[in-house]
Amino acid sequence: MLRFAQSMKSPNVSIYTQAYNTKPFLSCCIESVLNQSFSDFEYILIDNGSTDGSKELMEQYAQQDSRIRLIRLEENQPGVWLEIARDSGTGQYLTVLDSDDWWEPNYLESLIGFLEKDNLDLAVTGTANYFEEAQRSQVMRQLNEPVVFNRRQFAQQYFKYWTFPSTVWATVMKADLFQKTDFSDVITQKLSNGADTICMLKYMALCARIGIDNTVLYHYRIRQKQVSRQYNPRRF
Repeated sequence: MLRFAQSMKSPNVSIYTQAYNTKPFLSCCIESVLNQSFSDFEYILIDNGSTDGSKELMEQYAQQDSRIRLIRLEENQPGVWLEIARDSGTGQYLTVLDSDDWWEPNYLESLIGFLEKDNLDLAVTGTANYFEEAQRSQVMRQLNEPVVFNRRQFAQQYFKYWTFPSTVWATVMKADLFQKTDFSDVITQKLSNGADTICMLKYMALCARIGIDNTVLYHYRIRQKQVSRQYNPRRF
């Protein structure tokens, strides 16, 4: 396990990326974080037992930017970021970026601004799918205008908006509320399918206010070899 020195002041947001053999896409992912217009963050990079050179690439970035904290695991473990986030983050807010995806440069600035302006416990943005083989993008989810709900309103409208907060990525959460959320069954069962939705439902159960903006700030890369596109009977 490698760790790098942090400043005395706690960062405003903790960012988590868990990587396993995604070297061809990793630079795009990491640089989209380092080039954010909002710079008060710590970036926790988790090398999940990679064997393709991802480890060495992450080490290079960590040596260049003190905001990066590198954690090395010897074996690939599904959803390990969740357990690490319970113990290692120091930011006021928390967000996740998959290792083959990337953000728009104003992702943090926009979502944290939205969260603070409307006193939200969860801020969500739209997503564009990037089809790796075809090399084209298509908006997957986007609203015409921002919406803000209290707990009762969101429960009543969940059938309409459920797809937006069904993933841990493309969201910014409050770290203190995240720490209060009971993810123990997800962690102990090491769920790999449906874990995002379960985690978000657990987190949202504690939220008083939830907001979804009308921008598309998250880019989700679709490729044939990614885990979510492989057949797995456990999904049923």
